[in-house]
Amino acid sequence: MHPSVWSFLDIPLTLRLRYKNCYYPIIKGIMKMSADVVLNVWAILAGAVISMVLGSLWYSKLLFGNVWMKLINKRQEDMVSPTGPMIGAVIVSLVNSFALAVLLEWTGAFDLWDALGVAALLSVVVTAATAINYLFEGRKMQLLAVQVGYHVVLFVINSILFTVWQ
Repeated sequence: MHPSVWSFLDIPLTLRLRYKNCYYPIIKGIMKMSADVVLNVWAILAGAVISMVLGSLWYSKLLFGNVWMKLINKRQEDMVSPTGPMIGAVIVSLVNSFALAVLLEWTGAFDLWDALGVAALLSVVVTAATAINYLFEGRKMQLLAVQVGYHVVLFVINSILFTVWQ
């Protein structure tokens, strides 16, 4: 049996690194970060494609594009050629997809509830970390909701994908 993602509450916090065989437990009993991680490359690629498709829909006029443009004080005419940002988005989507797949494997999230637990924890981390910047920059929380909402939905979709397609 693999430990539940939520079992970290019952485990003493320890930090132990073993370089000899690339075995990195961060929290004793929950995260056994081994170099022997088997990942589904097709699922990772599909996760990156999902990220791009979801982003295209999320920031389109069908969903939140008009609200987002208004919140960042831009008009359609102000937007530059998307070639550079799109190449960057593909690379970042691949990195994020890979990192999520590794995290799910390391935490032993092999069922739907564990995958959703990992997605929820990641959502809290991303939202909290981003909210700090928004507070100090004086940005609107509505913009935070639009931008972080995309990542929350993506974490949920890809966590389910990686758990089902192992």
